[in-house]
Amino acid sequence: MSIIIVDSGSTKADWVWTDGLESKVFTTQGINPTTGSGLEQKLPENLVELIYKSTDVFFYAAGGTGSLATLNMQKMFGKMGQGQEQKIQIESDMLGAARASAGNRPAIIGILGTGSNSCLFDGEKITDQIPSLGYLLSDEGSGNHMGRLILKAWFYRQMSPADASLFEDRFHLSRDVVLQHIYAKEGVAAWLAGFIRLLEIS
Repeated sequence: MSIIIVDSGSTKADWVWTDGLESKVFTTQGINPTTGSGLEQKLPENLVELIYKSTDVFFYAAGGTGSLATLNMQKMFGKMGQGQEQKIQIESDMLGAARASAGNRPAIIGILGTGSNSCLFDGEKITDQIPSLGYLLSDEGSGNHMGRLILKAWFYRQMSPADASLFEDRFHLSRDVVLQHIYAKEGVAAWLAGFIRLLEIS
């Protein structure tokens, strides 16, 4: 028996395969089961082989529950694993974080990455959670929230001259480029989160 556990955010997905004796780790582009973002990517061939051989797949992602998410994940996995009894369990990233950090103990769980979220966990299930409204309306304190503040500060000329110079040297942006990314491309939250790299060099 072997299993695969996937923890996927907007930016990247971490995959761990284990048969109890050895483990293998992979990182791919992030996958959002609800929007379908990242589903079109070509997974590494050796990862696909491990998915095919696994008896259980546990997939944790933001927006990881619901009929649309399940349908999208079935499309992604396709026929991988057919011919054997394979269970694919799709759950929210909050439940994955709770199981990983608290085990079977009650806890308050928080996720802070490209987005942000929190919940109450009773050791088995999530008992209360303020709904996340996504990168447009919430995600306070997250990478995309911080990136949005940095981007606005540059456009509104609120940065110091030194920080503005660092920003311009690093990102080479114009208003048209920003609007194209925000309104015409996928992966907006991850793109916005990329601007927090300015904090590493300023």
